[in-house]
Amino acid sequence: KLDIERMGRFLELLRRPIAMKMNSQDTRSAPPEAVKEFLEKSRKSPPSSERLRLIQALHDATRTSEVSLEMSSTIGRSMVDTMLAELQKGKNVPKEARQMVAAQLNTMRDQARGLIRSVLLVTYRNATDDELAEYLKLIDTDTGRWGNEALANAVRPVLASRGSAFGAETGKLAIARRSASETLSVGNRSS
Repeated sequence: KLDIERMGRFLELLRRPIAMKMNSQDTRSAPPEAVKEFLEKSRKSPPSSERLRLIQALHDATRTSEVSLEMSSTIGRSMVDTMLAELQKGKNVPKEARQMVAAQLNTMRDQARGLIRSVLLVTYRNATDDELAEYLKLIDTDTGRWGNEALANAVRPVLASRGSAFGAETGKLAIARRSASETLSVGNRSS
């Protein structure tokens, strides 16, 4: 019963005007050119330290990176495992290959954290600092953090299942393209 009450309080937070406004902002509503232009402008003239602090605090309160990185890691691991398994069928793949790939995936996770913060900057590009601060005040509470964690926990199994399947399919496609490319290359040399 306690969790139902907490979820009710969290949903009340999400129905507040500032939460509805901030949650309706979307990177998809901006054409890719506008996003690219915004990011280029941000590189030349970085956002204020206050803006960056607000984005970082919102990022921390919503745990955006953790959920996104779990999804991308699941896809990456599944893709690499599929590719290595396919490669091992025909050739000897060094044992170090898995370790090298795992190290590369960790490096990519670190790089992705910065990218995710950039996505948040783009997502909230039309929000004022005052709106971000008001939204943060709402979300960076026990109820807000609990609700975001509850949502993340609810979506994890779905993301893991779908991400794993997507990664495996992507790995098979990559191997098929590689094989087709090698076949064409051998055929061209024979001609």
